[in-house]
Amino acid sequence: KRGQDTSYLRLWNKVSLFDFELAEMLDDIQCSEKIIGIDACYSGGFKDNFEDSHTVIQTCVSADTFSLINTGFGFQDMTFWWGTALRGYYP
Repeated sequence: KRGQDTSYLRLWNKVSLFDFELAEMLDDIQCSEKIIGIDACYSGGFKDNFEDSHTVIQTCVSADTFSLINTGFGFQDMTFWWGTALRGYYP
């Protein structure tokens, strides 16, 4: 999280991918519906960049909250159950 309205993901190479950059990258995708899931601290800060009638964004926490791993599987609860539902079986 950086400031009041800018969030970012820290990538494996320590580069920051800002919310507006991710929105720009995904904006060119032509499809009937985009479904985005983000499991990261402060991930709710991404929501304002993806508000349109063809995009659904699921975040595990609000823009001002840490994400905690609670399941014992190495995922935050929301991500574990969301992924389980999409896959149709438990990991």
